[in-house]
Amino acid sequence: EEHVVGERSVIVEHELFLPWTRSHHMLFVMSGHLYYRAARGASVSGRNSARGSINYLFQSNGVSPVRKINSANERTKNNKPPRDDQTISSDGSSVGASLGLFGDHNVCASRVLEVAPDSWLCEAALWLDWHHVGIAAAKTDCELITLEGKKFQEVMHKEMPEAQAYAKLFARYAQEREVLFND
Repeated sequence: EEHVVGERSVIVEHELFLPWTRSHHMLFVMSGHLYYRAARGASVSGRNSARGSINYLFQSNGVSPVRKINSANERTKNNKPPRDDQTISSDGSSVGASLGLFGDHNVCASRVLEVAPDSWLCEAALWLDWHHVGIAAAKTDCELITLEGKKFQEVMHKEMPEAQAYAKLFARYAQEREVLFND
């Protein structure tokens, strides 16, 4: 039987998920680093699709300054546009060239995001029927905590009316967004 919370060890270059696959877990990075990149044409508006999610990667200290990564006028901290082979850290600074971990998965030419410890991905899997719109792969060996979406929803519906209210607000927020969303 699968538990609501689990642990997962990931080795370098392992792909955690691919575009258009169903997301079953929210992922918390405890150690190591991941890369994330949106797939070509994969960002969707919550208003136009049930696949919508929030446009940020979240961190334990609040909303990350990482924003939509395929913006034509995106800038790094020093106000220079990053090259296509650069990655962008959660503070917006350029952190070097990607490792080419994305193979032939039709990823877009937008920048690769580095997902560091104390960050998380796929919160939408807790609240929506979510399909990934990008690919995540391990830059280094990683330790992750997983939160299984369906079981989480079952517990929240039984135990916490506040969580039910939040889930409804999250779904409404996703439906009303006109900006593009990603994992």
